[in-house]
Amino acid sequence: MAAKLVIRTVGESDVRTVLLTDYNTIGRASSASVQLVDRQVSKQHATVLQRGSDYVVQDAGSRNGTVVNGSRIPGDHILREGDEIRLGNSRLVFQNPVANVAVEPADTTGANIHMRVLPQSTTGAGFPASKEIGTEKEVRAAYERLRLGHLLEKELTSLTSEEALLDRIFEFVFESLTVERGVYFENVEGQGLQPRTVWPRTTESADGIRMSQTILDRVEKERQPILIHDAQTDQRFDSAQSVILQGLRSALCVPLVVEDRLIGAIHIENSLAAGVLDEQHASIFDAIARTAAMALDNRRLAEARQSEEVMRRQLQRVLSPNLVERVISGELAIERGGEVREACVLFTDIRGFTEITEGEEASDVVALLNEYFHGMVEVVFQQDGTLDKFLGDGVMAVWGAPVGGKDDVWSAVVAGIQMQQVITELNESRAAEGHEPIGVGIGIDMGEIVAGYMGSERTMRYTVIGMPVNRASRLCSAASAGEVLISDTVMARVRERVAYEEMAPLDLKGIKGPVRCYNVTGER
Repeated sequence: MAAKLVIRTVGESDVRTVLLTDYNTIGRASSASVQLVDRQVSKQHATVLQRGSDYVVQDAGSRNGTVVNGSRIPGDHILREGDEIRLGNSRLVFQNPVANVAVEPADTTGANIHMRVLPQSTTGAGFPASKEIGTEKEVRAAYERLRLGHLLEKELTSLTSEEALLDRIFEFVFESLTVERGVYFENVEGQGLQPRTVWPRTTESADGIRMSQTILDRVEKERQPILIHDAQTDQRFDSAQSVILQGLRSALCVPLVVEDRLIGAIHIENSLAAGVLDEQHASIFDAIARTAAMALDNRRLAEARQSEEVMRRQLQRVLSPNLVERVISGELAIERGGEVREACVLFTDIRGFTEITEGEEASDVVALLNEYFHGMVEVVFQQDGTLDKFLGDGVMAVWGAPVGGKDDVWSAVVAGIQMQQVITELNESRAAEGHEPIGVGIGIDMGEIVAGYMGSERTMRYTVIGMPVNRASRLCSAASAGEVLISDTVMARVRERVAYEEMAPLDLKGIKGPVRCYNVTGER
């Protein structure tokens, strides 16, 4: 039972439930994690995000505000069990069974005597040899571990979500053991074991779960099951600082370990009857936990690979292979929000494209554009640039956004030079086939731009805007076939490294005053 929102909108008969992830957007937009078909709700109205074990609601600058329990919130608001969030005509009730889990601070007075760390040999890490089995009870325990492991492995491999995996795991726990409730703790980097989901056998048994940090610390350290047995009848629990808290009769806490990696822990308990959990139950539970750990780890690895592959395919459309792998590995970061960056922008455009393609077959025109675009994009990627977009018979590329290189301005200028070389080679092959040659003009400028994801709700894409973009576009329009026109700001960075000719200052549309520019003819 994970954290969720129970949603009811005025005028709608259905009540729906949405499970919360670590980041959830709420609004009228179809792209929202929680979409509300409500005219009084903004397209991007609010967000609910997870911070540690808490969930926080934030207003996203909505027109009508976000109201929690009757009061409009000015900023962040930590949600508690049963809180009502009102957005327009919609009511969202926050439910979080994990909020019922109180992890008490670790004590130092009796941590070692109030719980028992079970050795590896008693818990089903393997099966003993037949000569080592002395009783029918041991035979039955070994068989039960084998049976549960086989059933779990068969069932869990077909489940496609972590929530479904945990649901089935706790169904097995309730089928196999006499326990009231269970808690799944996730091993969070830098925070240790944190409660994530609660599974009660009944609604009443979900309340008042109290857990000792000492137990969690020992599970994390020992990586072995811990058995807490009949706490109320043990006089050692008279201490005010007790590992076993009031009301707990029997409990088991088992780590989820894969190749010595702790991915979490499952705690199960019974406060109604003493002696319901013993070493044999611990053995069965550990078998369940080991199969569960492998299933959860495999699911996370599969999701990570799938997410990485989706990201790789998206990035490959705009970034060079070298930059793609550096972003995937985490060496380079792409900021999701808008940001001001220094960047260099390049535009290309075929001169007289309409006249050149008059009378050509449609298939020949498409073939020409594909060959041209392929050559331009290959140069952009070779120089570690970013393909921003195709513009009819032109290309827009950026250096310095979303990731920057060592010398973005030089890379952009080299790209312009190499693009003209590609066009020369393309024209040689076109002439051999009896086609007209094409001429391409290129413009380059640099400066501060705004970079980020822009567009409509359905078609957000990364791009850049700003005066350098406008100037580069105008320089491209002014460039004759075969020219690479660069601004004086670009020239200041590359003057000693290129061959060039200074052009007469240009009056460019939308740009105040004459613009000094240079035609780069090659590298020195």
